[in-house]
Amino acid sequence: MSPIHKCILQNNAEILQILITFGKNVDVNQTVANGNSPLHLAIEKHSIDLVEILLKHGADTTLKNRQGDTALHLSAKVSFTEIFRMLIEHGANVSLVNCEGKTALDIAGQQKGFEGNNFVQWLT
Repeated sequence: MSPIHKCILQNNAEILQILITFGKNVDVNQTVANGNSPLHLAIEKHSIDLVEILLKHGADTTLKNRQGDTALHLSAKVSFTEIFRMLIEHGANVSLVNCEGKTALDIAGQQKGFEGNNFVQWLT
């Protein structure tokens, strides 16, 4: 597990920012055994601050974990609409499918956090 992953597990945005800014050979897209990138983990921790830092420093929104889920899929699964919107604004691909053949939009449409399917408006 990378130092970045450890910062995220500890939900420490300040240390993450320092590590990315001053660390050598820091890879914000490094994955762990289950395929999760730091961005996946930040979403699982429900941390807008961590997600913002990672996106600012080039986190790849198209990386898939072993289930084929991108960061956008995960944000839909946990009904985190603010991060879902943020990822779309950073160019996340809504057409990518996971191992179940579902897009993030398919998943979002099934979640209570996306009442009225307002997320579709973000795409236009």
